[in-house]
Amino acid sequence: YGVNYEPGPARVFGKRSMPMLAGRALRRERHLLVPPFHGDAMNATGTIIRDVTLDTFGRLVPDETFLVRDVATLFARDVILRSVFGVEAPRDLDAFRQASVDFNKCFEYMAFMWMAAFHFDLDWLPPNRRLASARGRLETLLVDAIERARAGGLNGAAILNKVVAARYDDGAAM
Repeated sequence: YGVNYEPGPARVFGKRSMPMLAGRALRRERHLLVPPFHGDAMNATGTIIRDVTLDTFGRLVPDETFLVRDVATLFARDVILRSVFGVEAPRDLDAFRQASVDFNKCFEYMAFMWMAAFHFDLDWLPPNRRLASARGRLETLLVDAIERARAGGLNGAAILNKVVAARYDDGAAM
C-alpha cells in the first residue's frame, strides 16, 4: 500500500470523511447517510443482531473467565460487519475482523499517540507506516464491499446497499 501523505486526523479518517467535514459539506453528507440508520431501515438488522448474539455468546465456555469488553467488542464488530457491510462468508468475516484488529492496534502504541499529539506527520516513522499498512488492508476490504453493493452482490438487508443507492439532489452518487 502506498504512502499516506495526509496530515493529522486525516491520516486516520481520510480527507473527505465525516469527521473531517464541517458546515454545508457535513450537512450534505449527513442528509444521505442518516436515513439508512433510522426506523424501518434498521428493523431488518434485528435478525442479524439476534444471530450475532447467539454466535458470540454461544462461544463462551461456562465457568471460564472472560473480559466483558472483549466479548462486547467482538459482538459490536460482527454486528457492524454483517448489518452495515453485508459480510457473511466466514472467510470474509475473518479477513475483516483481522484487518479491523490490526487497524485498531495502531492506536495502542504510545509512540503513535505522542506523534499524533505533537503533529509528527512523517510517513517513514514506524507507527505511521504501520497505520498506513493496516488502513490500506482495511480500505481494500471496504472498497470491495462497496463495489459488491454497487453490483447488487450484498445481502438485501445490508445498510451499505442503501448508502450506495443514495443520491444527492443533483442525482450524483456519494
